[in-house]
Amino acid sequence: MRTTCWAVLLCGLVATDVRADDAVEARKLVDRAVKALGGEEALAKATGYTFQVEGKIAAEAEVDVKGDWSVQGLDRYRWNLQATVMGRTQELSLVFVGEKGWVTNPADGRTNDIPKELIPVVLNVFRLARLAQNPLALRDKAFTLSHLGELKINDRDMVGLKIQRKGAPEVDLFLDKKTALPYKAELRQKEGPGGEEVSHSFYFDDYKDAGPVKHFGKVRFERDGKSLIELAVSEVKAEEKINDDVFARPEKK
Repeated sequence: MRTTCWAVLLCGLVATDVRADDAVEARKLVDRAVKALGGEEALAKATGYTFQVEGKIAAEAEVDVKGDWSVQGLDRYRWNLQATVMGRTQELSLVFVGEKGWVTNPADGRTNDIPKELIPVVLNVFRLARLAQNPLALRDKAFTLSHLGELKINDRDMVGLKIQRKGAPEVDLFLDKKTALPYKAELRQKEGPGGEEVSHSFYFDDYKDAGPVKHFGKVRFERDGKSLIELAVSEVKAEEKINDDVFARPEKK
């Protein structure tokens, strides 16, 4: 009986040490990514970003899109977009602030709320990209990190990081082994009326200097391995604070 107790205790201690070492290695990966993207001082001042995008969305008919993004922290997003399909162009502004979201049509000034059940799904996807854009946020104690080891993605050597946060889906972030720049970010979550679990993935490439930070120049979004959105990113500006008016809901007329 005593032998069994000691064996259980020792196994527990060994497991604790393994988890501790795993967390240390995971934090080292975050540090490498922070350094690769411009360093702690630069990223600490880059809590917000503005940038232009242009590309395509794969829908029933291919949609050409372009516009500008403003993002602040992990809970403020605005995309002013122009979507062109079959020669017809429509402008929209998509905004999320905390757990609220709405779409405004500049042509008639109408603003409609985004369905409540859709908001957390979209926010999880946006936050997925933001953690790759500025991994300094991963030093927050709200995140639990673990190392996923080395692997190849599209014939490129990667190292992986698992990110857990209470109330949010697990995120897998993969860094280029040589440069430590984020290459892929992925999560699985339920969506749609039937609660189907699907994978959402971003691929980041073509990094360029954007002032004191580095930022991807190309991004691709996939759902269950199928490419849905491909965008070129330009005119990136890192900002410490974007004006609150950018994310304000239009007043009713």
